[in-house]
Amino acid sequence: MISYKQMSRECLLQYDCIPMKLTVKSMLKIEKENRGLGGFRFVETAVEPYVRDFSEGESDNASRWARDFDVSNWAYCGCA
Repeated sequence: MISYKQMSRECLLQYDCIPMKLTVKSMLKIEKENRGLGGFRFVETAVEPYVRDFSEGESDNASRWARDFDVSNWAYCGCA
């Protein structure tokens, strides 16, 4: 069971300890239909596979969220 509750920003430091790696094999490209008047569609395009590590480096870690977003009303799970 997952429980959610209001926590302080310091909780984000715990999220930085969780490995957040994924292998990228494709990307989605947005194409306009009728110059955008007919809507949009996502076209999946294969790329050379690479690993994206969101837990590595200061620019992608969870504690940076507080610098980029207003996290005052966010709820975090798993923090005690």
